[in-house]
Amino acid sequence: AIREAIARGIGVTLMVSSDCVPDPRLAVVPLDIDDSTTHLTEYVVTRQDRRRASVIREFLEIALIYAGELSTRK
Repeated sequence: AIREAIARGIGVTLMVSSDCVPDPRLAVVPLDIDDSTTHLTEYVVTRQDRRRASVIREFLEIALIYAGELSTRK
């Protein structure tokens, strides 16, 4: 239901890999989060045509920075 909402243009979300089935309407950006106790790959999902919208682009940039900070903590 969330993936379909994103495909219809509601916004952006975080999803786990098992929920990220291929869909040409969506842009999927992996965020590898790896700390000393957990390894988790989550994905930011948004519509392909909205990927460059300023608010979504800024969200992706922050998410990638956050994921990078978590992977360097050990």
